[in-house]
Amino acid sequence: MSKRVDGVPHAGKAAAAASPAASRTGEPGSDAFPVPPDVRRRRRRIALAVALVLAAASLAGVRSMGHILAAAPAPGKPAPDFTLPQLDGPPVRLSDLRGRVVVLNFWASWCAPCREETPALKAFYQRYGDRVAFYAVNVAEPVDTVRAFLAEFGATYPVLLDRDKTVYRQYRVTGYPETFWIDEQGIVRIHWRGPMTLADMERLYEETLAAGTAQGGAPSAE
Repeated sequence: MSKRVDGVPHAGKAAAAASPAASRTGEPGSDAFPVPPDVRRRRRRIALAVALVLAAASLAGVRSMGHILAAAPAPGKPAPDFTLPQLDGPPVRLSDLRGRVVVLNFWASWCAPCREETPALKAFYQRYGDRVAFYAVNVAEPVDTVRAFLAEFGATYPVLLDRDKTVYRQYRVTGYPETFWIDEQGIVRIHWRGPMTLADMERLYEETLAAGTAQGGAPSAE
């Protein structure tokens, strides 16, 4: 019986030394199974094609993100146009409101700060509704829920229904409530995050009106 050294019989080692091919892996691409030139060329072409596809996808993603950032509404930039159905009344297209200050208030009935803000919105609309195109934009809630909310607060301001969050995404809304103040030329002047008081609204209205009258003056800070 052969004595084992490191678990391999001396006879086995001798056989392996005598037959180098027996120690090879036997995998394609090894010396035992060389890959034909046409296969290698085909593999290189596939690898190049995959690399080109990934590069194109990456470039498209960068361009898309650049377009999104460029289109994101911000003070001093045009407000993205849209058309939304109204809770009571015909659909509203933003670009049709040029010549008036526009207020877009994004909200949801379950939002506690929105509930806190609603009495102030109601009072502002009662005082300035004939001078301002004010719209509360409800996001993705049933009509019955919206009506119940308005009835609870006795609110009569117009409501737009953003059922599938299209405008919510278009305006990059990150929470509720959020309000965009747009001047008479359709330029966003103020993006306000969080609830507003009536005093806040009166001040923001005057700032937006003044910026529009100045025709491109310095936008108000957020």
